[in-house]
Amino acid sequence: MKTSDNGSLQAVPASAFAPRWPWTPVAVIHLAACLAVVVLTAIAIKLDAYNYIHATASSHFAVIARAFNVNGLFDLGLVPVQNNGPLTNSPDAYLHWPPLYPILLALWFRVFGEGVIVQHLLSVALNVMSAALIWRSFAGPSDKTASGLAVLAFLGAPIMFSFGFAGLHLHLAIMLTLLALVLFARNTGAAARDTSASHRRILLGVGAFAYFLAVMTSWEPLLAAPAFCFLALRDRHRQTTSALVLFGFAAVAALLSIVLLYGTEYPYFAEELWNRALMRSGSNVDLYPPDYTVTYYLQHAVLGRLPSLGVIGMLGLVGGGVCMLTATKLPRPAVAIYLGSLSMFCLWAAFMRNHLAMHEYQLLILLPAAACGAGLLVERFFPHQRTRLAQTAVPDQSRSHRYRRLTCLVAPLLAASSSYAAIRTVSDFTPSNEMIALADLSKSVLPDNAIIVTPYGDMVFVYYSGRHVIRAIESEDVLDREQRAIAALCATCPIYLVANSQAVDAFPSYRLAKPLAEISNTGAIWRLGKAPT
Repeated sequence: MKTSDNGSLQAVPASAFAPRWPWTPVAVIHLAACLAVVVLTAIAIKLDAYNYIHATASSHFAVIARAFNVNGLFDLGLVPVQNNGPLTNSPDAYLHWPPLYPILLALWFRVFGEGVIVQHLLSVALNVMSAALIWRSFAGPSDKTASGLAVLAFLGAPIMFSFGFAGLHLHLAIMLTLLALVLFARNTGAAARDTSASHRRILLGVGAFAYFLAVMTSWEPLLAAPAFCFLALRDRHRQTTSALVLFGFAAVAALLSIVLLYGTEYPYFAEELWNRALMRSGSNVDLYPPDYTVTYYLQHAVLGRLPSLGVIGMLGLVGGGVCMLTATKLPRPAVAIYLGSLSMFCLWAAFMRNHLAMHEYQLLILLPAAACGAGLLVERFFPHQRTRLAQTAVPDQSRSHRYRRLTCLVAPLLAASSSYAAIRTVSDFTPSNEMIALADLSKSVLPDNAIIVTPYGDMVFVYYSGRHVIRAIESEDVLDREQRAIAALCATCPIYLVANSQAVDAFPSYRLAKPLAEISNTGAIWRLGKAPT
């Protein structure tokens, strides 16, 4: 305080207490998060081919998006087709996942052109939008340390650098689920009832629509339902119950829409989806040896992968639970994200054992919980002081404030140390280009209406070959059994065998025959339907 000319006391201007350095600690943690986006974007641009870990998932959706663009979204009835033309008299429909992500990717390709980098940049954009929602979930009377830490934990996690650029439907599903959770949490509860009712209803409608789209993208958002129920039970108000019913209706409407889209054209949809669910859960197909027990699964496929969340993420995952048990007043949207993400992962891990064991990128659905948990830790144990002194521009010199500043400076170092190995692994990954080389050869020498039979089960080959591919024909015996059925798919389409140098040993009649085209020490192409010469 200072004395004016008339003897009255006046507040000291805030500029008198401004820091002398150009970057405040809060700015540092936000700058670190922005740097993580730059690194992720660089990785997305550098990896300009589908030759990284789980690239088959990215190429899978790229093939579906291409089919939508070539054949027309509505001509295919919005049903994903996982193959190139010709579609044949039995299109290779992909009915295991909802269709929204490949539809969005098809539209994205129409605007920016089809390409690997284009798909990667869409994933980066979706993750940045998810980070913005996480940041917004902590909005309020705060110095933004909690929100900055949460965003850094999300964007700077090792798993983000490993799979955040990949063309996965999960990125869209996570973003839409976070939007639904934030809008539900912000527009229900005691604080929301002080706002305009009409404005609140509009935002709840937007949130319900986001949840509808999330379920139209993937099945995991359905497992976020316990978070909505928890918030409704905690509030126990008629308006919150009505909002819960609205969001439940959105989820049911999405399920019915998928059944209608797929079931109309493909009556066997329900049976195939059920069998696939049983396989991914491990109920009717055991993909692992007998010693792969539940304990082994939890130790290696679940707990063993938690370090990919990063040090901050693991602390947030545990700390968020501690905050939920010990605090009564926390940012409601951040709590919603923490519970929704945790619910999705735990239920998926419980019911989809085989799927989680095969796809470590499924841990992405747990990342928002880890990120928000880190922010909740700061809000719970280092609360931002809002006192009358703050209104007179006296800076907060409390111990809590000093811990917040320390957090802002230490967190970027923890994120960098956790993610360095993941960044190096992705950047230095040396793939085998054999499959892509054979696919490019097939595209250059085979007619557009060709059908390719190959031992490859990978969708990368389908993407680069640009031809209709019958995958996973692993031996000549299998080919002999299936050749008549394959020929019946298209009476006018020539059929070719494409196999690499190792797989051709399973086709003895063709091993010594002269191929139509070949790449030395890599593989070759043979025409089927004629006796090898």
